[in-house]
Amino acid sequence: MLPVALSSPGTPRRALAALLAVLLAAGATPAALDASKAPLPASLEPALAEELIHDGDTEALIPVVIALDSYPDLARFTRIERTTPGRAGRAARLKRLLTDHFEHSSGAVAALLEAESERGTGSLPRPYWIFNGFIADLAPAAVRRVAAHPAVALVRHADPIAPPRVAPAERPPAQAQASEWNIAKINAPEAWARGYRGQGVVIGGMDTGVRLEHPDLNPRYLGGAHAWNDPFEEHATPYDADGHGTHTMGTILGGDASGKDIGVAPDANWIAARMWSDGGFSSLDVTQELFQWFLDPDGDPQSDDAPRAVSNSWGFDYDGCLIDFRRDVLAWRAAGILPVFASGNSGPGEGSSESPGNYPETFSVGATDSSDRIAGFSGRGPSDCDESWIKPDISAPGVSVRSAVGGGWQSWSGTSMATPHVAGAAAILLSADPTLTVEELEELMKIGSLDLGDAGPDHDFGYGRLDVDAALQELLDRGTLQGTVTDSASGVPLDALVAVELIGNAREALTDPQGGYTFRLPSGLSYTLEASAFGYHDQSVAVFLPAQSVVTQDFALAAKPLGPVTGTVLDEAALPIAGAAVALAGGQATDTTAADGSFDLGPAPVAEPLDLSVSYCGLLDDLQQITVPDPGGLDLEITLATPAPDDIESGANGWNSEAITVFYSDQWHLSQTRSHSGAAAWKCGASDGGKYLNYLDAGLVTRCYDIDQGTSLRFWHWVSTEPNPTFIGSVWDGGIVETSTDQGASWNQVFPAGGYPNRITPNPANVLPGGTPCWGGYRKVWEEAVFDLHELQGEVRFRFRFASDGLVTAEGWYVDDLSLAPTDPSCSLTISNAPTTVQIGEEASWDVRVVNAEDRPVSYDFWAEISGVGGEWTKSYATRSELGAQDSRDLNVGIATIPPVTPGSYTVRCRMGVRPDLVWAEDSFAVEVQ
Repeated sequence: MLPVALSSPGTPRRALAALLAVLLAAGATPAALDASKAPLPASLEPALAEELIHDGDTEALIPVVIALDSYPDLARFTRIERTTPGRAGRAARLKRLLTDHFEHSSGAVAALLEAESERGTGSLPRPYWIFNGFIADLAPAAVRRVAAHPAVALVRHADPIAPPRVAPAERPPAQAQASEWNIAKINAPEAWARGYRGQGVVIGGMDTGVRLEHPDLNPRYLGGAHAWNDPFEEHATPYDADGHGTHTMGTILGGDASGKDIGVAPDANWIAARMWSDGGFSSLDVTQELFQWFLDPDGDPQSDDAPRAVSNSWGFDYDGCLIDFRRDVLAWRAAGILPVFASGNSGPGEGSSESPGNYPETFSVGATDSSDRIAGFSGRGPSDCDESWIKPDISAPGVSVRSAVGGGWQSWSGTSMATPHVAGAAAILLSADPTLTVEELEELMKIGSLDLGDAGPDHDFGYGRLDVDAALQELLDRGTLQGTVTDSASGVPLDALVAVELIGNAREALTDPQGGYTFRLPSGLSYTLEASAFGYHDQSVAVFLPAQSVVTQDFALAAKPLGPVTGTVLDEAALPIAGAAVALAGGQATDTTAADGSFDLGPAPVAEPLDLSVSYCGLLDDLQQITVPDPGGLDLEITLATPAPDDIESGANGWNSEAITVFYSDQWHLSQTRSHSGAAAWKCGASDGGKYLNYLDAGLVTRCYDIDQGTSLRFWHWVSTEPNPTFIGSVWDGGIVETSTDQGASWNQVFPAGGYPNRITPNPANVLPGGTPCWGGYRKVWEEAVFDLHELQGEVRFRFRFASDGLVTAEGWYVDDLSLAPTDPSCSLTISNAPTTVQIGEEASWDVRVVNAEDRPVSYDFWAEISGVGGEWTKSYATRSELGAQDSRDLNVGIATIPPVTPGSYTVRCRMGVRPDLVWAEDSFAVEVQ
């Protein structure tokens, strides 16, 4: 038996927790508790999986990052924030969103990690709401157990991060200007002459630290209790043991103590976080902590103290895309923080930009010399994270840049030296307009840059070399396009969409209740505005926007001839259907059927083909194209059909497929090449047994199912995809299952009993992130998959998603014979040899038999609930275990009672099912603690 020490008598819940130190003393051991013999979980990063294969018998703790599979919709958050003038409190609102999501999604994994800590197989977990996950030190068996949890998306090494390196500096060019050559090159003095020097703007530095005593930097330190973060607790005030962070901060906002101006924004203020200790050590958890800190330095959500940009002259010296900080960067952007990153010093090869600088979401910087040539070491694109993205985004001086080091000044080279120029330029622009968004800052610097190399953006210079004064001039000359959209006949304001193109991106504005719209745009350019509204003819107008002007462009849209669209929705028995959703023209007109099945969509354009959709969960959707013949309108009678069984023999049966990601393909089709039963199955791949295509992101979407809580999804499938022979269980291509409870607006991956057997190899050509649990490899047998859906209820659609990269392919993925059934299996649980009394300080045990009467395996949780005079407590006995078909297992459960447990009567209830509320079988006994 395993004794557990109790807390003080004043905490009965903790005391009751000590009643149950659960063990397996006899009988078969659940697979979840014997992790060394279980298959490798699919969420393991390949390198970590390889380590567990070779060194899995050791007890040494491994530092790992555990990322959970859910994350808030930051794109939606950003869209909402754009409708709110200014940015006050934005970072605080984002932090609240992230912390709330973490609280609601992390409980089960947190409990598992805490149990590992109590067991001595792990450290206490360090939680991080910024990426929704944990970092912990775990024994190999514990790593397997945690990685097998269905809420875990990825477990990878928490590797140390090497300090930044700089290239050997050449002699800086001789010049007699008042500013260093690099400051003059980007025309910062010209921006100062306009009155903008970064005043009122706070910029963050995430580097080796900052030497506070340096005369160029001390006056611009923001100060206070929350402007400095040393996670190693070695220095209470800003300090730099290396000099790198002091050099970069000097370039951002240093003064002229050397006799020359060294900083881009000399009136800005700085705060800083120290990524490396005095000994040069850093790690992923240290860095995650600092990413999190910059969102709310003082820890008070009521204050608005996040910096407007953070300069990051560091990265992974690694060929590829390391996604460790991608969620952090997304969070910064959503909070209104410009994430400026070095492109890395691994050039000049193609694709040599480094993570995080090669993330599509970072604003990355390449290095140029005094002659505006790209530096040989400067990291080039395309990005290994997304080859369609230009990297770097922009370039800046990075060869022989003189800045602050120690108590003096030195010339260094590297993209580390280029990056702070952009952070300083952001401060200049923000001092002119504090309301600028992250996207507007990037646009202004791109438009104002000096185009070098090939015409247009390229993978050497990005959009060009930074010119801060040109970007500032673009801002100061920026104009406003505004107007209203109305009905040309009545003048009534319209709900319309107005769109304009800028730097390859479309900006869109929905009109307000008065029909108004507004765009702030760079001037001196011609724009094409297009206004559209349902039932009206589109209008497109070319508008020239002069400098510092407000141009009003109103739209008066002419109505098309209209006629009413009405109708009734029935089932196959000719009975009316209430609550069916009816939508016209992609949702421009919608209605829900009344008790008599009737609907009224209002007026719609005459003599124009329009798409009409009618859906009612549990019946087949009706999709048709209608035409309103004349102003008299159209009255419809629509019958929704009852679906056939999903054995795939009756055809599509309400299922459909689509390409999910732009530029990727869909290859799902009904096939008779293979089937589990009958003649047909769905296949993702070529017809006639041929191989699937490269660059697939194919989604097979089922019809809507109205499911009850406590339902399981079951289907049969056959898989053959490209494996990765280097790492067991790792594949280059694979398939997953997702669910949607909002009619396909959003999708979440779901996990089968026993977990997915494979994981996607990190690879930018595959749209599924590296480490995604999946089915893949050369399995080539029909297998049944079972999904426990007890957390879902109501209207649900399923999506079979298959993704491939750009190289080797195989036969593909077949799906057949889908069914939904109650999850609760026929199981029993019986307690025997239970004690009636327990003396404090003594050990006692009882026997439990669990039985599976199903003709299929059953995955289950086993736990105990104790209630009595001291309160209530629930304790997990084991993480998810499995019983084979018609199988049973005998367990011996033990308790150790050690003072000061509260004497009195208790009820011990043993349960099996799915924690916490899905109970399949249970038994209980009463015990007197004396």
